[in-house]
Amino acid sequence: MERNHVCNAFSDGIDTEDVVLSVVGESGARRVLEIGCGTGAFAARLRSSLDVDVTAIDISPRMVELALRQGVKAHVADAQALPFAMESFDCVVANWMLYHVESIPQCLRECARVLTKQGRLVTASFGRSHLREVWALPGAPALWPNKFHEGAALPFLRAHFAETRLHELKAVVRFPTVASVRSCIDAWVTSDSTASVAVPAEPYHARCHHFVAIADGPLK
Repeated sequence: MERNHVCNAFSDGIDTEDVVLSVVGESGARRVLEIGCGTGAFAARLRSSLDVDVTAIDISPRMVELALRQGVKAHVADAQALPFAMESFDCVVANWMLYHVESIPQCLRECARVLTKQGRLVTASFGRSHLREVWALPGAPALWPNKFHEGAALPFLRAHFAETRLHELKAVVRFPTVASVRSCIDAWVTSDSTASVAVPAEPYHARCHHFVAIADGPLK
C-alpha cells in the first residue's frame, strides 16, 4: 500500500490511530486522558467519535494553545508528574510520545496511578525497523534512539500493568521524489541540511513499522 511520507501509519489499509480509537472504544471508558496531545487533533477525534469526556495535556504551551482552539480541554503538564488525583480516568492514551520522555517507568507509574483499577493504557509508537531504508541512505543524519520500541514496550508495561499485548502494523511507503525523502528526514530530526542525502532512485521505497501497545489492570 502506498501512503504519504508523513505516514501516520497503516497496514493493509488500517490506520494506526484507527486502531487506537477502536481499542479505547472497546474498553468502555467514559473518562479519557491523552498525554502528549500535540495540536489536540486526536483528542478532538476521541471526543466526537466515542462521545467520551476527554482531558489532554502537553508539556508545550504552544501545543496546548492549539488544542484549546479545537475545543479540547487541555492543560500544560508533564506526563511524568500528572496533576490529577488517583483513579481519575478510565483510559489513558499516549500516542507517539513515550520515546521522548526522560523516564518511561516514571511516566507509566503516573499513568497507572491516575487510572481506575480496571483502567487501560493505549499507546502508539514506532518499531525499530521503521523507515530503516531512509536512515541508511548516504548522508542521512543519525536518528535519535527509540527507547520505546516493540521489543521494549511490553517489559516496560508489565512492571505497571497486569495484562499487556501488542498490535503491530507494517507496510511499505513510497516517496515519489528525492525532495519528499528529505522532507521526511526534516520532520524527524533537526539537521543543518539534507542536501547531502543521496537517494538512488525515484520513487524510493521504505518499510514502515508501527505498533499499538495495550495495557490493562494498573498495578497500584
